[in-house]
Amino acid sequence: MDRLDRQIIEKLVENGQLTNTAMARDVGVSEETVRRRLKRLTSENVLKIVAIPNHAMLGMGTKALLGFRTDPGLVDQAAGIIAENSAVQWVLVTTGPFDIMAEVVVTDVGALYEVIQHLGKIVAVEAISTMMVLETAKRPYVGIGRNGTA
Repeated sequence: MDRLDRQIIEKLVENGQLTNTAMARDVGVSEETVRRRLKRLTSENVLKIVAIPNHAMLGMGTKALLGFRTDPGLVDQAAGIIAENSAVQWVLVTTGPFDIMAEVVVTDVGALYEVIQHLGKIVAVEAISTMMVLETAKRPYVGIGRNGTA
């Protein structure tokens, strides 16, 4: 990766809908160069271009962070099983009081309860701590504000 690759990535982080032509103009190269670079960056898994839904606007207004304590020898296995749940947005294997952290997004507290009950049945899971998300103060995506709105 060189300076041009980083500039292209920065432009996409600022605006994921930016056209190749606009990016090329902004970074001072041809549209073909941008297209070729993007193809390489995506094929090498350096960059993935995705849509980020506004969960609240889709009726999925309940968010929680789940902290899992697991059997030490089964952390990776548990993380994989947790990741398969459709309500789970991301899964991290961590150090500290929890072996695994996950974000869950669901319609309401009843749905959250069902997810926790389901995930609690994973053999490697010894305990789950639930932390309700009251407000998102910062998202890692430019243009998405405090409450998940664009």
